[in-house]
Amino acid sequence: MRSASVFIVSSAMTLLALSISNTAAAQTPGGPSWRQRARPNQTLPDSKFTFETRFGGYYPKVDEEFGADGPFAQYFGKGPQFYFGLGLDWTPLRIPYVGRIGPAVGWGFTTMNGDARKVSDPSAAVDGVDTSLTIHAMNVSASLRIDEIARRTVVPIVPYAKFGLGMGLWSSGTSAGTSKIGTDCNATTPTDCTKGEGLSIGPQFSLGAMLGMNWLDPRSGAMVRENSGVNQVYIFGEWMWSGLDYSINKDAMRVGTSSWVLGLALDL
Repeated sequence: MRSASVFIVSSAMTLLALSISNTAAAQTPGGPSWRQRARPNQTLPDSKFTFETRFGGYYPKVDEEFGADGPFAQYFGKGPQFYFGLGLDWTPLRIPYVGRIGPAVGWGFTTMNGDARKVSDPSAAVDGVDTSLTIHAMNVSASLRIDEIARRTVVPIVPYAKFGLGMGLWSSGTSAGTSKIGTDCNATTPTDCTKGEGLSIGPQFSLGAMLGMNWLDPRSGAMVRENSGVNQVYIFGEWMWSGLDYSINKDAMRVGTSSWVLGLALDL
């Protein structure tokens, strides 16, 4: 079901990218300049910002130290969970004959649910009680977008890479609230009680490629630039890796991942 959801969402994003160009073509009156087909190798405006939406699978590395049948797999299964994310790159600097470089920020969200288990017997479920794990995966990175080939030739592909610091804000709980563990969690002022939440940090890396959609209809792409400020619409695929294995003041839960995502990007 999750794979089908990813396919449906990615297909819808592709249709959205196409509709942006077609809507602009239908609503904007065309003068003589629009009758001339844009040259394939016409240089695009130099974009400074790239906005991304992304979808894919996310499987945290919680069980990495326990093996394939660790506690995470027992509670939530072994398949990836649905992931949604947003990103913004600001790339004001250009490396001649290479591409744009600058800082980037990203945020992603995934949540997973399963049956609560008994502490005395992890294989036995607690009737009527669900357990969940929610992860907000964030990052601050340096971004390199190799767009010179796409700007100056007929090849509409833009490879890119990002590297930086990832942060995973996570919380676990049941239908009764945030999970707690300790000897006096029900006391008015507990001294030995730990909530099931935390922040894990570590390196973040991603590698991907974007396919520009303006080549499908260059005239509509030119009109989109004139009317909306969107220089290019892309669909992209990306491999992302995050090693969220560390914490500042306590043991960290390993909520990083290694996964593939698809998305829609706008050059502004």
